Amino acid sequence: MPSTKNQNHLLLGKFKDDVLGEVSASAYAELSFSGFDTLNLDRITSISMNLQRDFIITDAASKSLKFDVLEVIQEIHSDTNYNSTSSVSILPDPLVSINLAKDVISIPLNGSILKSKFESLLRLSEKDFKLKFKGIKLEPTGDSSFVIGFNSNTISGFTFTITGHKPNTPDSVAKSYNLNITNKSQRFNNVSYDISKFPSGINAWPLVNTNNKGIMNDVLGIRTRISF
Repeated sequence: MPSTKNQNHLLLGKFKDDVLGEVSASAYAELSFSGFDTLNLDRITSISMNLQRDFIITDAASKSLKFDVLEVIQEIHSDTNYNSTSSVSILPDPLVSINLAKDVISIPLNGSILKSKFESLLRLSEKDFKLKFKGIKLEPTGDSSFVIGFNSNTISGFTFTITGHKPNTPDSVAKSYNLNITNKSQRFNNVSYDISKFPSGINAWPLVNTNNKGIMNDVLGIRTRISF
């Protein structure tokens, strides 16, 4: 089965398809420090998640994408070949639940369990941070009807921005740090769908029978349909 790690994009969301049934895409990723060695803060004053989508899969209209951010408690190994059915262990309770409008890029997460979690990891090196916090899972919830693809190779694609105060500095002086998911070897997608009606092979469904929709076998690591 094709690997879903080392891809340029991660996918998140779900939609109903008249051939595949309900398609649901979740993302797993380890967090990395961006341009710094130590999360050198005494306290956090604000935290936000920045997500810049590159594309949307499915032509269904939907106002928002609902998803949970969950804590991964099993290491995502760089030498493991993760595919569309792979998963790693997570804690059941979400760190934060998000209702993302299509055009929103930055989401404030103040008051979330995620903020409290990061506060317990302050003043750690990147190595120690990763030992204590294995990563995140982004899992769609609710009745969302589209999947977004975001470029996980860039800081602008997906980032947690943590702002707070460094030790021995005035409260008026704030410092921000970015946590990203740009390590291609330690992120992957899990994609579930009803395969019972799907024929073997690529492009097996005649276009005339699928409303001029083709078969895609890219990014997902599986076969699904999109409109071009």
